[in-house]
Amino acid sequence: MKKILQLCKQYRIGDRYLYQNHTEIRMYGCELCPFKFPRYVPMRLFYLEYFRQIINADLTQFCNVKKKAQLRIKNQLGPYVINSRDAWKDAEKILEEHLR
Repeated sequence: MKKILQLCKQYRIGDRYLYQNHTEIRMYGCELCPFKFPRYVPMRLFYLEYFRQIINADLTQFCNVKKKAQLRIKNQLGPYVINSRDAWKDAEKILEEHLR
């Protein structure tokens, strides 16, 4: 997880916060509230939260200046491949159902 969030010292894209009873993943530039995960995040949930937040950051911070953050950031993690900017909506639905 640390390798994904901090690809190198010059280009950090996010961080994770381990609280007493839950974990939060935050991507820099994302304006969505992070989901509260179990203390140890299953990788499937990590993938979905990563894509949900990174696509939001891309749309919020870069879309207006006709640049795309996704060119520098992985669009495939494990079994998940993101090829649409609307994929964050699907990820949010899956996370909401799973975290109820």
